Amino acid sequence: MRGKYLISLIILCFILLMTQLCSAQDTISKMVKDVNIDCYQKAIEKAFLKLNRKYGIVSRGVYTVYDLVDTNNKMVFENDTLFLIDKHIYHVVSPWAYEKVSMIIVPYAGSIFSFVGLNCCKKTHCVEDVVHWVKNNIKDIDSVTLERIRNYQLFQLKIAMDSQGSIPRCEYRCIDNPSFKQHKRSHTKKPKVIYGKK
Repeated sequence: MRGKYLISLIILCFILLMTQLCSAQDTISKMVKDVNIDCYQKAIEKAFLKLNRKYGIVSRGVYTVYDLVDTNNKMVFENDTLFLIDKHIYHVVSPWAYEKVSMIIVPYAGSIFSFVGLNCCKKTHCVEDVVHWVKNNIKDIDSVTLERIRNYQLFQLKIAMDSQGSIPRCEYRCIDNPSFKQHKRSHTKKPKVIYGKK
């Protein structure tokens, strides 16, 4: 008798768990229901390849994406599913050391904003540009996410062996000329819009 109750309890717990998972999935679907995911993906790929060309990199076209708001939401391996959620901050970067040019993207109000070349010797944007923009535009941003933005390089796949070298191509200028310094800006730079309205 006790065994029947135990089995019934296990089945009930399983049904409740599945209901919660489904409702969480529905919530995510609702968050992205107005977004044309294919258009987003194409815009990100195009911006990623353009960024690599800017730094003289012949890219293999492979990149990983890490959500800095929800660190469980990422696209690292082929079977991973990434949810593009409005007002989340994503670090887009190649897994190959030589090709590493960091790009941070933010889907926001139907557009995608991007900050590029953050890790490079000659930067287009710097981390403080991202922090400043996010604080001004995403009112409910928390201190944990801001800290992850500042430490964005912790969120990346690191392939130990790379036939082209272990130093990012876009950092060579600093290595060739250690006295080279990026001019300190007194203002922050706005992001580029890679999809949607400016």
